Order: sequence, then structure tokens, then C-alpha cells
Amino acid sequence: MVATMYTPASNIIGSHKYSGEPAPDIINLTLSTLDPRLTYTGPAHYYFNSAGVLTLSAANEWPLEYRNGVPMGRHEPEPAAVNQFNSTGYLSNGVTSTATTGKSGLPGILLTEVTGTRRHNISPAHTYTVGQSFTLSAFVEQTAKSRGFAYVQTSSNSIAAVSILGGISFSDASISWSSDNSVTGVTLDAELISQGVISMRSSLTPTVETTATNAAEIGSSIASLNGVLGPTSYAGDTTYSLVVSGLQFEDGILRTSPIVATDGTASRAASSVTLDTTGVSYIVVGYSDGSSNNYDTPDDTFTIPLASRNWGDRYIAAIEVISS
Repeated sequence: MVATMYTPASNIIGSHKYSGEPAPDIINLTLSTLDPRLTYTGPAHYYFNSAGVLTLSAANEWPLEYRNGVPMGRHEPEPAAVNQFNSTGYLSNGVTSTATTGKSGLPGILLTEVTGTRRHNISPAHTYTVGQSFTLSAFVEQTAKSRGFAYVQTSSNSIAAVSILGGISFSDASISWSSDNSVTGVTLDAELISQGVISMRSSLTPTVETTATNAAEIGSSIASLNGVLGPTSYAGDTTYSLVVSGLQFEDGILRTSPIVATDGTASRAASSVTLDTTGVSYIVVGYSDGSSNNYDTPDDTFTIPLASRNWGDRYIAAIEVISS
């Protein structure tokens, strides 16, 4: 994410005009102290602290989040979610799997290649349903000796019209596709969190009935001579490996903050943010990506809508409060 701070407008925001109205009161959510008019209710959740470390909050805490040392604001309240990835029941191919802790600080799996020409990956053991979207996300990191790319497959022949692979470069998190991803609408997003550590998310809506349970994969790939995604099926070398941590498999197309599942599935309840809007005509919620949303506030309390973007895409940076 590139930090783009929200700047309150001086004249017009959306359909509202400041002309003839009281000047807005700005609630700055990039400050460490939360304005007392805001109330956060929710379970403990992961956030990036000032050192860039993924940290678990306390329940009912809405901490300030940072990216690259810059205070971004607070993440949007999240819907209830279930991580269906089972760290003791996943499928592996062409790798030995060893439990470890990733640089993300989350439980992870060290994938070490085995010999033989094949793919080298793991995948959630999942029963897919036509029309039921899913999202696969994780932190993927280099080890002392990793291939140039990690690859992600969420669109395979068994659940969609075509198999499509997305390769993520460990150097800059750039993405290369094995074929046109618009054919199935598969999405893949990746961000370089720190050197050699990538945060990724991919989603798809299955279109084919299948009994296959290994359609979604994360694995190792090599770079071709021109530095882009090379073959994903190749002769393995037991000196090569990578780490996948915080692996998450959710229904729907949104990635939510990490939910640690160690044996079976794990869930997180929804969170809620309310604002005291006594005597307030409307508010403007401004985000770290420069966007904003207007809301009329006819009641004394307003509930901030749940997140409609993936975790980490944007943060609430400011709320403009316009009195009646």
C-alpha cells in the first residue's frame, strides 16, 4: 500500500456543501489517542504497529495502524469471518512440510522441495461449490535459498473454465500471469511487506462442479531467463524452500485480518464502531487512499459501515463532523 493521506475538502464533499454551514470538526484517526466520541466493540484482531510488526490487539481495542512507519489510521470494522484452513489437514505436493513461525509472527509452514519433476505446493483441502466465491490469502516469504517466484493458483480446470497461475516476484511483489486472468475473473493482489516477505490474496467464484479438493495452491516457481514467471512444474531440489504463514481460506471475495487456525477452523466475530452524532447533520469518513464517503446522521448514534475492501487496502484516517 502506498500511503495517500485523506485531505478534508474545503468547499464540497460529495453532495454536501460547506457554504453557509458550520466548519467541520475533524476527528483525526492517525493520532494514537482515540476520540471519546468513537466506541469500538469487537474481538482481538491483528494490526501493524509502529515498528511494522503484526500484533494482536486486546478485545475492544481499535489501535492506530502503521505502514512503512507512517500512521495510516484505523482499519475498517470487519464482518464475522471463518478461516477454513486446517494446518493439520492440508494437502501437499512435491514438498515436505514442517511447522514453523513465519516472519509475520504467525504460525507457518516451511515447504521444502523434494526431487522429481512436478509442482511443489500446498493447498487447503476444501469442497468447492459452483457460485460460492472463496478467498485464499497468506504471507509468503523467502528463505536462505528460495526460487525467484511464489505461485498462486485459484483458477484450476477442476473448478473453472481454465487453469490460471499467478506468479509473485520475491523482489518487488510484481505479478506475472500464465494466461489471461480475465477469462475467469480470478484476482490476485500482492504487497511487499518487508524484504522477501509478501502479503498476498487471491479470489475466484467456481463455475464447474468438482470432487477435487486441491484446486487452490500456493507453491514455488522459478524465473525464466527474462526474469518473469517460469515453469511451475520442474525438477525439485531439496536445498530450496519457502515459508507460508497466516494461511487463510475464507468464503466470499474479501480478505479479512488474520484468523489463526491451528487445528480445524477458527472464527472471529464481527466488530462495530459507533460515533456519537448528537446534534450532527452529517459526517464524511475519509480513508488513507484519499477516498471518502458521506453519511447523513439523523440519530444520536451512527454505526460506521463494515469493511467493503480487503484487509489492509485502506484505513479510516479522518471523520469530518458537520453540526446541524
